[in-house]
Amino acid sequence: MLVSSHFVYICQASGNPYPDMKKYILPLLVVLLAVVVSCSEADRCYDSTDTYLVAKFIDSDSTTIDSLLIWGVAKNDTGWVRDTLPSVSKRYPLPLSLEHDSTAFVLFVNGGADTLYIYHTMRMKLVSEACGFAPYYELKGFSYTSRIDSVNVSDPEVGPTSIDKPNNEENITVYFNLPDNTQ
Repeated sequence: MLVSSHFVYICQASGNPYPDMKKYILPLLVVLLAVVVSCSEADRCYDSTDTYLVAKFIDSDSTTIDSLLIWGVAKNDTGWVRDTLPSVSKRYPLPLSLEHDSTAFVLFVNGGADTLYIYHTMRMKLVSEACGFAPYYELKGFSYTSRIDSVNVSDPEVGPTSIDKPNNEENITVYFNLPDNTQ
């Protein structure tokens, strides 16, 4: 007790404006501890909340797709995909509408334009407390223009993990009926 009373006497004698500083130490330690605890790793979001439909584009007659440009209808952008590498098949993630029960894309393939309409339902599901909600879709149907031959559905459920499908799997495969490129 002699040491603490001696400390108070020195603080008061030296003109320290905070002679009762001891009563502030406990609240400061509590605040510091609260800040450290609130920044824990458990509150971080490590799950994806981005949802994309994975689409594969193939020509029905194995004609090479020389170029592909995909635009969203009624979107003010420069296109989601611009690919000029020749390939027999193309596989891409495409966003679906959060506001409507259909999404349309204009597909510019080998110089010609086609439109693909995708009809779906959407529901929001809780991913986790830290990540919040993510859209989950169920594909209901399609309509398309003349050079699209057909659309095959491999997986009608589209969620945040659709982009991580193993073995290059996709939700849909779009088959084109393209004219032969060998002229």
